[in-house]
Amino acid sequence: DILIGKNDLTSLSYLHEPAVLYNLQVRFCNQYAIYTYCGIVLVAINPYTELPIYDTDTIHAYRGQAMGDLDPHIFAVAEEAYTKMERTSSLVTGVGKTRRMVDWTRIRITTNGVNQRSRRNRSSPRLHPHPPPTPRP
Repeated sequence: DILIGKNDLTSLSYLHEPAVLYNLQVRFCNQYAIYTYCGIVLVAINPYTELPIYDTDTIHAYRGQAMGDLDPHIFAVAEEAYTKMERTSSLVTGVGKTRRMVDWTRIRITTNGVNQRSRRNRSSPRLHPHPPPTPRP
Protein backbone atom coordinates (compact mmCIF):
# COMPACT_ATOMS: atom_id res chain seq x y z
CA ASP A 1 0.00 0.00 0.00
CA ILE A 2 2.92 2.37 0.55
CA LEU A 3 4.21 2.00 -3.02
CA ILE A 4 1.11 1.89 -5.20
CA GLY A 5 1.75 4.67 -7.68
CA LYS A 6 0.72 7.81 -5.84
CA ASN A 7 -0.09 11.02 -7.74
CA ASP A 8 2.25 13.06 -5.53
CA LEU A 9 5.70 11.83 -4.57
CA THR A 10 5.57 13.84 -1.34
CA SER A 11 2.77 11.56 -0.11
CA LEU A 12 5.02 8.48 -0.21
CA SER A 13 5.67 6.87 3.17
CA TYR A 14 9.39 6.71 2.36
CA LEU A 15 10.84 9.54 0.32
CA HIS A 16 14.12 8.14 -0.97
CA GLU A 17 15.40 7.31 -4.44
CA PRO A 18 14.21 3.66 -4.66
CA ALA A 19 10.68 4.60 -3.52
CA VAL A 20 10.50 7.54 -5.92
CA LEU A 21 11.75 5.47 -8.87
CA TYR A 22 9.40 2.60 -8.06
CA ASN A 23 6.44 4.98 -7.77
CA LEU A 24 7.27 6.51 -11.17
CA GLN A 25 7.66 3.02 -12.66
CA VAL A 26 4.27 1.89 -11.32
CA ARG A 27 2.55 5.04 -12.58
CA PHE A 28 4.16 4.83 -16.02
CA CYS A 29 4.14 1.07 -16.66
CA ASN A 30 0.94 0.02 -14.88
CA GLN A 31 -1.20 3.14 -15.13
CA TYR A 32 0.50 4.68 -18.19
CA ALA A 33 0.53 8.01 -16.35
CA ILE A 34 3.39 10.16 -17.59
CA TYR A 35 2.80 13.00 -15.11
CA THR A 36 3.41 12.86 -11.34
CA TYR A 37 3.52 15.71 -8.84
CA CYS A 38 6.37 16.26 -6.42
CA GLY A 39 4.76 18.97 -4.33
CA ILE A 40 4.29 21.90 -6.71
CA VAL A 41 6.70 20.45 -9.29
CA LEU A 42 5.39 18.33 -12.16
CA VAL A 43 7.58 15.34 -13.04
CA ALA A 44 7.11 14.13 -16.62
CA ILE A 45 8.28 10.92 -18.26
CA ASN A 46 8.70 11.03 -22.02
CA PRO A 47 6.67 8.11 -23.44
CA TYR A 48 8.23 8.49 -26.91
CA THR A 49 4.79 8.18 -28.42
CA GLU A 50 1.83 10.48 -28.88
CA LEU A 51 -0.85 10.21 -26.23
CA PRO A 52 -4.50 11.26 -26.47
CA ILE A 53 -4.25 13.42 -23.34
CA TYR A 54 -3.97 16.89 -24.90
CA ASP A 55 -7.39 17.26 -26.53
CA THR A 56 -9.96 20.00 -26.03
CA ASP A 57 -12.02 17.88 -23.60
CA THR A 58 -8.98 17.53 -21.35
CA ILE A 59 -8.38 21.29 -21.46
CA HIS A 60 -11.97 21.90 -20.39
CA ALA A 61 -11.73 19.29 -17.63
CA TYR A 62 -8.77 21.09 -16.03
CA ARG A 63 -10.14 24.61 -16.50
CA GLY A 64 -10.99 26.13 -13.13
CA GLN A 65 -9.56 23.18 -11.17
CA ALA A 66 -6.81 23.50 -8.58
CA MET A 67 -3.67 21.38 -8.76
CA GLY A 68 -4.39 18.09 -7.02
CA ASP A 69 -8.11 18.08 -7.80
CA LEU A 70 -7.54 15.88 -10.85
CA ASP A 71 -4.70 13.59 -11.94
CA PRO A 72 -1.35 15.31 -12.53
CA HIS A 73 -1.21 17.00 -15.93
CA ILE A 74 0.56 19.90 -17.60
CA PHE A 75 -2.86 21.57 -18.00
CA ALA A 76 -3.27 21.59 -14.20
CA VAL A 77 0.05 23.40 -13.83
CA ALA A 78 -0.90 25.86 -16.58
CA GLU A 79 -4.29 26.50 -14.97
CA GLU A 80 -2.69 27.05 -11.56
CA ALA A 81 -0.14 29.49 -13.02
CA TYR A 82 -2.83 31.35 -14.94
CA THR A 83 -5.08 31.61 -11.87
CA LYS A 84 -2.23 32.93 -9.72
CA MET A 85 -1.21 35.36 -12.45
CA GLU A 86 -4.75 36.71 -12.66
CA ARG A 87 -4.86 37.24 -8.88
CA THR A 88 -1.49 38.96 -8.65
CA SER A 89 -1.17 40.56 -12.09
CA SER A 90 0.56 43.91 -12.20
CA LEU A 91 0.03 44.30 -15.94
CA VAL A 92 -2.26 46.94 -17.34
CA THR A 93 -5.67 45.32 -17.32
CA GLY A 94 -8.22 45.35 -20.07
CA VAL A 95 -5.97 45.19 -23.10
CA GLY A 96 -6.24 41.42 -23.56
CA LYS A 97 -2.54 40.55 -23.80
CA THR A 98 -2.64 37.85 -21.16
CA ARG A 99 -5.87 36.26 -22.33
CA ARG A 100 -4.71 36.11 -25.96
CA MET A 101 -1.40 34.54 -24.96
CA VAL A 102 -3.15 31.88 -22.87
CA ASP A 103 -5.60 31.15 -25.71
CA TRP A 104 -2.75 30.89 -28.19
CA THR A 105 -0.80 28.56 -25.87
CA ARG A 106 -3.81 26.28 -25.38
CA ILE A 107 -4.47 26.15 -29.11
CA ARG A 108 -0.83 25.29 -29.85
CA ILE A 109 -0.81 22.57 -27.20
CA THR A 110 -3.92 20.90 -28.59
CA THR A 111 -2.97 21.24 -32.25
CA ASN A 112 -1.50 18.04 -33.59
CA GLY A 113 0.39 19.14 -36.69
CA VAL A 114 2.59 16.92 -38.81
CA ASN A 115 5.62 19.12 -38.16
CA GLN A 116 5.33 18.65 -34.39
CA ARG A 117 6.33 14.99 -34.66
CA SER A 118 9.51 15.75 -36.59
CA ARG A 119 10.39 18.61 -34.22
CA ARG A 120 9.83 16.35 -31.21
CA ASN A 121 12.02 13.60 -32.68
CA ARG A 122 14.83 16.06 -33.39
CA SER A 123 14.66 17.59 -29.91
CA SER A 124 14.24 14.34 -27.93
CA PRO A 125 17.04 11.88 -28.60
CA ARG A 126 16.23 8.32 -27.69
CA LEU A 127 18.19 7.22 -24.67
CA HIS A 128 17.75 3.48 -25.12
CA PRO A 129 17.12 1.08 -28.01
CA HIS A 130 13.97 -0.45 -26.50
CA PRO A 131 10.58 0.28 -28.10
CA PRO A 132 8.16 2.40 -26.05
CA PRO A 133 5.69 0.54 -23.83
CA THR A 134 2.25 -0.14 -25.22
CA PRO A 135 -0.53 1.90 -23.56
CA ARG A 136 -2.87 -0.13 -21.40
CA PRO A 137 -6.62 0.44 -21.50
